[in-house]
Amino acid sequence: MNMAGPLTLIMAAFAVISAVFTVMALVAVRRRRVIGTAMAMLLGLLCLTLAALAGSVSLATHGYRALTHEVVAATVATRVTGPQQFTATFTFADGRRSSFELTGDAIAALECFGVFGCRRPLRAQVEQVHEEVVGQ
Repeated sequence: MNMAGPLTLIMAAFAVISAVFTVMALVAVRRRRVIGTAMAMLLGLLCLTLAALAGSVSLATHGYRALTHEVVAATVATRVTGPQQFTATFTFADGRRSSFELTGDAIAALECFGVFGCRRPLRAQVEQVHEEVVGQ
């Protein structure tokens, strides 16, 4: 669900309500009603503050979605070619393919890493495997 739309509407509603309370405060000033002026100004400022809060949350949500947008960079297919020997085929998003012959247990970080079972490797783990592949 896109949170930016509803929060923008809430922000606009609080801004309009704030404007109404500000006009009410100006009318109360002309009638020389101190309590009415103070209440209308306080409610107007409260609504203006809530409008600013809704706008800030809307912008933060939009920025968070931009930062967490994920795109597949490559797909890795591994094949065992012998004892402690693997072929890793990388298929990139633009269609390029690269194959690497690996020896040892370096590919274990891409297949199954950690005590909690198979999961996606962390960036540092992938960079370490990349360094090992390039180094050979």
